[in-house]
Formats: sequence, structure tokens, C-alpha cells
Amino acid sequence: MSIYEVIGFFCQIVLLLLFAFAFVQKLRNHAAYERSVEGFALLPRQWVTPLAWLATGVEGLIAILLLGGLLWNEVRLAGALLALVVLLIFTGALISVVARRLHVSCGCFGADEHPVSAASLVRNVGLIVCSVIAALPTFAIVSVIRYPLQALLLIALAAATFVLLWSFLDEITLVLRPKTV
Repeated sequence: MSIYEVIGFFCQIVLLLLFAFAFVQKLRNHAAYERSVEGFALLPRQWVTPLAWLATGVEGLIAILLLGGLLWNEVRLAGALLALVVLLIFTGALISVVARRLHVSCGCFGADEHPVSAASLVRNVGLIVCSVIAALPTFAIVSVIRYPLQALLLIALAAATFVLLWSFLDEITLVLRPKTV
């Protein structure tokens, strides 16, 4: 397994787990996600609910495509490109919130109380890089069937750990920030 294949597989699994996690969390409390979307103040009120459901559905579709991409390279490419488009749109919305100094939670991974911050932007830029890598033919994995299961599990475990840390980057930066007296 070449380093390019390892990196490509890692990025694919990161995106798969992240979008699956976001999808499930939004389904658990979709009303809270809708409030976050409304708080971004980018859409007319009547568009908030339909677009929030559309975004949730697209995140589920991305997870399914990336899962199918473990066997079929073309499906992986479709999932990675769709993830890239969605992340670019979400990042634009986050930039807008930060620029307007709005105090609103991201809602990216379901209901939370932490407002959008520079850490949210850093998180999304990292995910955009993952999407680009997962879409590049140089990093493409033709089929996971030809690799040792232990190697695939180790990479998947590393990706899951990364997703856990990366999805809570806002909270981690708050914990690590020096306390003011």
C-alpha cells in the first residue's frame, strides 16, 4: 500500500465518518439545527426548514457515496466532490457569520452551545483539504479488497480518532485557552 493510497483512504474514511456523524446528530434534534441555520441570517425564514432538511439529506448521501466508494472508485469520486461542494458552501456561511460577528452555534454536528469561531473555519479548511485529496486520482483507492484487513482497520481507527478530535475542535480550543482573571 503506497503512502498515497494510505492518505487517500484516510481522507475518505474521515469524510465518511464525519458526514455520517453530522447526519445522525442533525436527525436527533433537527429543530436545533434549523435554529442554527436561521441564526446565520442568510436565508428568508420560509427557506430555513426546507434547506436545513436538504443539507441534512445531502450529508447522508455523501456518507452513502463514500461508503460505496470503498468498492467503486467512481462512487468515491462522486462522494468526495459532493463533500467538497458542501464544505465550500458551509465554509462560506461560517465566514459570513464570523465577519458579521454573530453569536450563533454552528449546528454542524447537531445541537451545541458553542458559537461559530475561527476554530470552526480551521476545521472546515482541513475538511476541504481532505475532500480534495479524496477526489484526486493520485490518491484514489481502486478497491479496498486487495489490502490487508489489519492495515485498513488501523487507518480507519486513526481516521475515527481524527474525526472525534476534529469535530470537537471548537470545544478543544475553549478548554486549552488560557483563563482570564
